Amino acid sequence: MAKAFMVVHPSAFRTLCMGLGVASLSLTSGVRGQSAEFLAVERKARQAVAVFGCNSEAGHAANAGRFGPVDPKTDLITCLSTPDASLGVAFELGPPGSRVRRARVLDVRSGQRVMTPVDTARFAQEIIAMIGASRQPAANDPSGRRSIPLLLRTAGDTIEVWYVPTTQVSEGRSWMPRSIGGERAVVVAPDGGSLIRVLNEQSAWRAFTPDTSGLVLIRSEAEEVPSLSEMMACLQVVMEGRGAAIETRRWTYVRFGTGWVVSPR
Repeated sequence: MAKAFMVVHPSAFRTLCMGLGVASLSLTSGVRGQSAEFLAVERKARQAVAVFGCNSEAGHAANAGRFGPVDPKTDLITCLSTPDASLGVAFELGPPGSRVRRARVLDVRSGQRVMTPVDTARFAQEIIAMIGASRQPAANDPSGRRSIPLLLRTAGDTIEVWYVPTTQVSEGRSWMPRSIGGERAVVVAPDGGSLIRVLNEQSAWRAFTPDTSGLVLIRSEAEEVPSLSEMMACLQVVMEGRGAAIETRRWTYVRFGTGWVVSPR
């Protein structure tokens, strides 16, 4: 199994950084206690990127008629919270808002309808949780910026609904963030009516313009561990075939293969 954090010889590290367009990073001799928290943020960001991509693909599929007839007045299009976020669903949420009706599930990667049974009760809970979260003040960006709601399943039955303000540029079905920061979350119980806590902004909103060549360096305001939106931007840059790194006040994290090279600043 590949290591999440990689330690390489300094000369190899310098060669790597020069190839990515960075020549002044020094390699740490080990990984400190922030690694567990960093990897937790990476896992959450990876899930968030997958959910965002699945929702986008589901929208394209609905426009192409792959769900069959969709009534824009009554039907909703979203994704099921599977580990890889690959199942889109078109459905009608019946009164009193607790039952899914006429669910049509699509594998957004293959474009094929899924005929096997799905857990619509769990899915209805998630939709109701999102509706409940949307009624919380934290769902509204005080600056009026548009936010993308992303539902993430965490430990147990806890549901986190993240609101990520974003400006993006799309080419076909790919996208690249043009802003980072300003994200917040409403943590709710699966019934949607029980607020557990609100997570405020992790970092200030600011524009993000990736470099056109070399390593894309994301400068974080965090002391050690980057915010969710900063990690999302880094992962999306890598998915588009670019080299990427995140620089906090204490550490520089360079994405290398399937892991990270960590360097103190």
